[in-house]
Amino acid sequence: MLATRLAAVLGCALTFSLPAQTGGRFLGLTVNGPTIRSQDFTTCAEQECNLVFPGLAANPCAGGCAYDSRTRGTWVTNGSLIAKFDTRDPACPEQCPVQTLATSGPGAVATGMAFDHALNRLLVTDSNGVLTTFQINGCSLTIVSQCLVPLPPGLTITGIAFDASQQRLLYCISNCEAAAAGGIVAIAAYADPCNLLCASALLTCPDGSVLGTLVGLTYDACTDEIWATDGLRVVAARLNPSDCATMPLRCCDSPNPFVGLSIEPPAEETVGIGCTSAPCANCAPVHFFGNGDSIIGNLDFTLDASGLPSGAMCVFLLNVGPCTPPGFTLPPFCAPLLVPAAGVLSFSQPVNGAGGCTGTASLDVSLPLNLANCGFVMSSQVLGSCQPGAGTFVTNCLTWVVGS
Repeated sequence: MLATRLAAVLGCALTFSLPAQTGGRFLGLTVNGPTIRSQDFTTCAEQECNLVFPGLAANPCAGGCAYDSRTRGTWVTNGSLIAKFDTRDPACPEQCPVQTLATSGPGAVATGMAFDHALNRLLVTDSNGVLTTFQINGCSLTIVSQCLVPLPPGLTITGIAFDASQQRLLYCISNCEAAAAGGIVAIAAYADPCNLLCASALLTCPDGSVLGTLVGLTYDACTDEIWATDGLRVVAARLNPSDCATMPLRCCDSPNPFVGLSIEPPAEETVGIGCTSAPCANCAPVHFFGNGDSIIGNLDFTLDASGLPSGAMCVFLLNVGPCTPPGFTLPPFCAPLLVPAAGVLSFSQPVNGAGGCTGTASLDVSLPLNLANCGFVMSSQVLGSCQPGAGTFVTNCLTWVVGS
């Protein structure tokens, strides 16, 4: 029922021609540090955090990263070791400790990684041209399958991306041990991942300047753009699915060289602060994401709240459009409602908890794998009462974007 109502809201957004937004960033593991550096799709504005992680293996092809949209962390590898970090936190705290990463044989190093949200799997390429698929269970990685991608002599897969919307893999292939220009972008069906369907060169930025050897690749389904890097520059390009021909669109500079790329979905924005009014307990209600990112294909996505007065009833408000201060007052509630009023949806939910301010609530918001929903700006907020006519609470408002 909620999915049907959410689809109706998005349909209304289309009717009123709400401008779509993305707000996502590409991020990559860097040579120096190492660090994770992310850059805005449009402005190239940078953020960077230092990792407590060993440096890259000596092999020039080694290294990669993959954003995990279930846990909102980033897997990173230096070629032989792997760990996961919360790269949305400026301090990049560790989510999974450093462990050995299995490859196809002695001497092989990991060269690229991608993440499959639906199956919770990590896809890893190595310097032998082998694709290894791992099942993720917490921080444990178990090999599911391996296959060899046939490549001409001297070429290595240096990056991989997974496109869930079309169930395909995108590969970046280059001679990373020589000073070769650019590289090759190839496509394979996810069901037959080591059989390349087409391949084409990606050699320049839009201004015609020649790229160095490509060492990383990622893909944004919502914008239908690939991003590839030679380390010092990152190029966005359109990819023709029939012959893999590429059309460069724009380039960003990276002063700290990348060795792998991934996509970080748009971050939510918190507007306002929570409050309670007597005789409710004096709590600090907060509203936040549950079960990963707001991306198409996240069927388990939830909107959550905690710090609520235990045993109360609450209502989740949801609408298209951003949180809009100063909002509107709705007596007797203790703070303004910042979700746009026109067309707002409301969903009653019980508040669980063990007394005091231990109350929690959650609303299932299944996001289907539908490209038509990309870029829509949403807002949500939670309010409630401790008992009829006695005390209220209101959370912060969240502005969030449906991404990929």
